[in-house]
Amino acid sequence: MTSDEAFWIELGRREKLLRDTYHRLKISLQPGHGMAKALDEAKALAGGIKAEFSDTSLLDTVKACHTIYAIAGNVEVCLDAGLDISRQLSSMATGTTDYGTPGSTTDKSIYLKDFEYELFIAASLIRGGLMPQFLDNPSDPMGEMQVKGIVIECKHPDSTGSLRDKVKKFAKKLRESGCFGLFAVAVEDAHHLGDRTVFDSKSDYNAWLEAKQIELEKSGLELADFAAHRDVVLGLVHTQTKLAIIAEETGMMRHSTSTLFDRPDIPEVIMEGARKVARVFNPVPHHFVLPAKASSRKDAAPNGQSASEPIAGD
Repeated sequence: MTSDEAFWIELGRREKLLRDTYHRLKISLQPGHGMAKALDEAKALAGGIKAEFSDTSLLDTVKACHTIYAIAGNVEVCLDAGLDISRQLSSMATGTTDYGTPGSTTDKSIYLKDFEYELFIAASLIRGGLMPQFLDNPSDPMGEMQVKGIVIECKHPDSTGSLRDKVKKFAKKLRESGCFGLFAVAVEDAHHLGDRTVFDSKSDYNAWLEAKQIELEKSGLELADFAAHRDVVLGLVHTQTKLAIIAEETGMMRHSTSTLFDRPDIPEVIMEGARKVARVFNPVPHHFVLPAKASSRKDAAPNGQSASEPIAGD
């Protein structure tokens, strides 16, 4: 774990902020599970109560500590912007902090990561100078939030198999409502980025990540080719979250990329809104060009390779 005293002081502040927010909103936490367990771990670490670990408990502690640090940072940004995030926080009371390990809706183990993703996207937009608004009906596949006239659908799937169906439903609802949108997807669980956590060195981690990127890029290009044929979907946002111990240093790495589809028939004011959103997740969004007869072909080719950009400032 890090020896930076400022980190531990800030972790303690963020843990208290998050706990106080749950208390103020009168949202119950289940002792020993999900968010409550992560908060207890973070409090013990920040207070110096917990200093010795087995290999297993160290991994659990790393997950809890960095997850609470990130979540509280995003919660603070959203609250300062005046967003009502009680729905997300209530759902996040259940679930695990196992980023990169598929969860389940049956036992609600995916809930914390699912709804944290909405806060992550919203906070990233706010940090980027945009002001999102959550949509009234969160169960509607229309999307989770809207900004600059662009609807954003946020998905944290446990596999890649369901993504096409989700894009189709999103496009259908957009078309029915006369809206345009961007589809945001967190890829860590679907691609099992939690299959390894401990790395001997930075080069060891980079080699593991390079092998994963091949799979991630292939899947991303396939999804882009599919989504680009839905004229109301203007582009994609891909993010990935990785908790790791690298040469005894711990951290939570979050990276993103964005892609905009070639939409010459869409009004410029709408495309400019999409560009502003996409730039939050990639300063120079990739440009995906469809062939002339897009409606009858499925072999669109990208105009650039996928790349990850770090998200600044949790």
